Amino acid sequence: MYPPKTVFEIEKGEDFKKTLARLHHREEDEQIIVEEISERDKVLFKRRRLSDEPCQVPNKILYKFQTAKFGCFKLAFSHNGKYLAAACTQDNSKTIIKIFDVDDGTIPYIYKGHRNIIHDLDWSLNDKFLISSSSDYTSIVWKVPRTADEVIDEEESEKTSLVCVFNHPSYVYGGKIMPEKIVERLIIATICFDGKVRIWLMEYDNKDELKRGGFLKKI
Repeated sequence: MYPPKTVFEIEKGEDFKKTLARLHHREEDEQIIVEEISERDKVLFKRRRLSDEPCQVPNKILYKFQTAKFGCFKLAFSHNGKYLAAACTQDNSKTIIKIFDVDDGTIPYIYKGHRNIIHDLDWSLNDKFLISSSSDYTSIVWKVPRTADEVIDEEESEKTSLVCVFNHPSYVYGGKIMPEKIVERLIIATICFDGKVRIWLMEYDNKDELKRGGFLKKI
């Protein structure tokens, strides 16, 4: 059984304290030893369940997030379930990217986004990067901070978080970061209005800064 990727899959199930006890108790010589549970473990617990617990359909609203004047066209959860990226469209089709922290309901990161509607969002497997694909003829790779202490403002996001821009001849309807075994490298596939799939390479250093990026081939 696959583990849940979002906090909402624990809306039903066993009592929170009882389940914590099951996770952090072990029996030795007929005695129960209780291990100290850190705050970090408590947060991570929200995004997992025990193997014998059923996968429940969410039935409770956890948060309501504000998007933008013309709403949200695209959503994407990070693989670890901590962040929710939302493409929020403002006046004149300008679309920013808000990243919500689903643990506490805050918005730690806002990226300037694109001059037109964002059609697709996709996270890298390690959740270090997010790619957005738009009708403004571009796909953009953004880096996501490794710690929750950092705050990204919309006006500063291009300077602090924009890693690479892939230009296209027309609207970009999709962008996917492919599974990659080699550390510090991303292989990206995009689909454009011209009906072509383009493959791109992006290499980055240990600070998640761009080393090299560019076009590989067109299919």
